[in-house]
Amino acid sequence: MSTNSTLRSCHDGADGKSCKTGSCCVVEDVCHPSSPTKTSSDEEKDNTIQFALKEAWSGLLGSVVSTNFTYPLEFVKTRMQLPGHKYNTILGTCKTVIQEEGVLSFYRGYNSEVVKQSVQNFLYFFAYASFKSIAKKQLRTETIGLFENLLVGMASGAFTQLFVNPLSVVQTRIQTSKKIAGQNDSIIATFVRIVRQEGLGALYTGIIPTLILTSNPAIQFLVFDRLRAWWAKRLEQSDKPRKPSALEIFIIGAIGKIVATIVTYPYIMAKVRLQYRPNPNDANQIVYRGTLDVLWKTLQHDGIFGIYAGLQPALIKSVLGSALMFMAKEKVVEFAEYVCKLLAVNA
Repeated sequence: MSTNSTLRSCHDGADGKSCKTGSCCVVEDVCHPSSPTKTSSDEEKDNTIQFALKEAWSGLLGSVVSTNFTYPLEFVKTRMQLPGHKYNTILGTCKTVIQEEGVLSFYRGYNSEVVKQSVQNFLYFFAYASFKSIAKKQLRTETIGLFENLLVGMASGAFTQLFVNPLSVVQTRIQTSKKIAGQNDSIIATFVRIVRQEGLGALYTGIIPTLILTSNPAIQFLVFDRLRAWWAKRLEQSDKPRKPSALEIFIIGAIGKIVATIVTYPYIMAKVRLQYRPNPNDANQIVYRGTLDVLWKTLQHDGIFGIYAGLQPALIKSVLGSALMFMAKEKVVEFAEYVCKLLAVNA
């Protein structure tokens, strides 16, 4: 067999212009090694990472928008969750804070909240999208069931809290302490002060109720995911098919957060009380040994209403914040997809 015929025999096409991956392509009787192409598994992996990053960045930006509108409610909620009866109602708490600390105190800890929410939502949405893709691949299905969805959400939350709990402790300390002249209350300064005075372990105070609370975003996102899919399907089957509007996404996000907050609120309160550091000179302060101890002592001293202390601002803040976050997140995703389409057209 001649050299030319040998070269031509490695083609996959009769015209001598097409070739298989890893074979030789002949153009004018010259053999060139073909460039390797991505396998379907490589492309699937790239798509999973791209989708997870899109979800993560949109979640981060959505949380920043939400925090800017809702932070004062977060501050009031935290004060109302403290032991004692100084902060009983939303208006009463606002009045006490303004009289004793000034209006600007409502934004104490704002920077730490923005950082915490940004890190938390970026990691959570990235982990949720990644774990969900892995679950679909392992189960060989396009959709996963209710139980699997909850597990994915809780796993994502647990992964996220390993990084976020120290920020949560820092934020709680800033929110619950009064301004002291000459004391630096920045995120880094508070972080360093906690480590120096109490050790690294203090940064993971309240980690048990925090891990239990991984069910909160899991429940929230599950309800949101299912309601959004159900509503989107109804809209597609209507006489005038369209995507859910910003207001509809807002309402669906609010419903998801209401359900999640009511179910998990006792642990939200317990986490704050564990992370709070009372004045050591106050003999009347209650000392807590753990999550169950917080719940039991709160029931003894304040009854069932003590377990749900601060629920009103928590619901308003959580519902409004979550709805704003999901609405902003959806718009960020739509804008990113629009930009990608423009770039693809102009490429």
